[in-house]
Amino acid sequence: MLTASGILGYLYSVYVPFRLPWNIDVALAAVVFYGAGNLFRKFTESETGQGPGSSCESSSRVGEGLFRRDNFLPGLLILVNLFYLGYLLKFPTADKVNMNVLKYGGFFSFYFFAFSGALAFVYLFKK
Repeated sequence: MLTASGILGYLYSVYVPFRLPWNIDVALAAVVFYGAGNLFRKFTESETGQGPGSSCESSSRVGEGLFRRDNFLPGLLILVNLFYLGYLLKFPTADKVNMNVLKYGGFFSFYFFAFSGALAFVYLFKK
């Protein structure tokens, strides 16, 4: 359903000249990110066995693990590589991507860069 909604939202932005009330047309493309986040959350919860309301580790242990160089460096390298890949593929900039006015750039680049950037930040912050 998420894939169908994403395709429908993109095709609507390309071929239909009028807007729907309450930004329903934008919601067709945006619900993909909400649904993927919900699926990703369920995937990580089953992996760790902890939910959003579970107790956290002690603050000193979290601080020690978060700021160690071996945890921070791989996430930073992934983020820099994503930016370089975006530069090589002529990353869709703000004038090409604007969900409010139904400008998404290329279909695959829009979703690829959105998900790769979000996953890079999730990885970086988890480390």
